[in-house]
Amino acid sequence: MLRKLKNKVVQLSSHPHAEVYFFLLCFIEAFILPLPTTVMQAPMALSSPHKSMRYIWIATIASVLGGIVGYCLGWLFYNLIENYVMHSSYKDEFVLIQSWMRHWGMLVLFPLALCPIPFKITTISAGILGLRFIPFMLMISAARFLHFFCIGFIIRHGQQRIRRWMLKRYKPS
Repeated sequence: MLRKLKNKVVQLSSHPHAEVYFFLLCFIEAFILPLPTTVMQAPMALSSPHKSMRYIWIATIASVLGGIVGYCLGWLFYNLIENYVMHSSYKDEFVLIQSWMRHWGMLVLFPLALCPIPFKITTISAGILGLRFIPFMLMISAARFLHFFCIGFIIRHGQQRIRRWMLKRYKPS
């Protein structure tokens, strides 16, 4: 099922409204969707390299707004979603990240938001633990921008290799 979803997202990257779909993907990925945004950012940046910076900003803004939703879900509704979280495939990651946040607090937010681990785990955990909201926003804003910028940079400077790799890996059905 995840492969079909990835292929559909890759197809949407060439849609006339691809930027809107990309915004929605980045927004939803921050608190619920188990699909990395790179599967859409890469083909969009490959087909329009001159728009790479635009895609980076779209992704950053959407991801930070989605991060706010994830934080609020953790902060306001943890009692309602606790059963789901503790029985999900991400249970171990939630427990580990929460222990890191308890130990290092805000310092761990930047590397977590920068890494390719599911961003939703970071946002919901920060809300569950009630980390301070303004520092949370600043950390994830900087980290998500850097995350998307690095992806854009790699794509822009490795276009031919990445294009060949993607054509082999993601064949729309």
